[in-house]
Amino acid sequence: MADMDLAGFAKALRKGSRELNKNLSSELRQAGEVVAMRGRELAGSDRIAGSIHVVRKGYNVAITAGGKDAPEAALREAGNPGASPTKSTFKHPVFGNRSVWVEQAKHPFLMPAFLASREKVLNLMKKAMHDSFPGNESEL
Repeated sequence: MADMDLAGFAKALRKGSRELNKNLSSELRQAGEVVAMRGRELAGSDRIAGSIHVVRKGYNVAITAGGKDAPEAALREAGNPGASPTKSTFKHPVFGNRSVWVEQAKHPFLMPAFLASREKVLNLMKKAMHDSFPGNESEL
């Protein structure tokens, strides 16, 4: 399955019957939770760690962080809106004083969590696929 892209995996899942797919929700959530747990470890802040959640819609799983209780999570992960994703810093006002801005190093936590958990996530997804569509091992 390492060669199979995640969009292809979701497409294959949509072909299955509802009866075969009823257990997939928890299995996909479990795969997302592996990444979320690692992200919480890497977040560097209890507030950000507490904002990390697994969101599942259909066969798509997303790990989210931030929100009104931890707005700095997005800056630490991705940097300023519109900035180059490869830039290693972000800008912010000092204690809200918009006349004094500083650059601070980004501390991404979700992408490193995914990369560190990728093999385990792929194995969980492969198991979910196998459990829901037995006999299709050749396509995995």
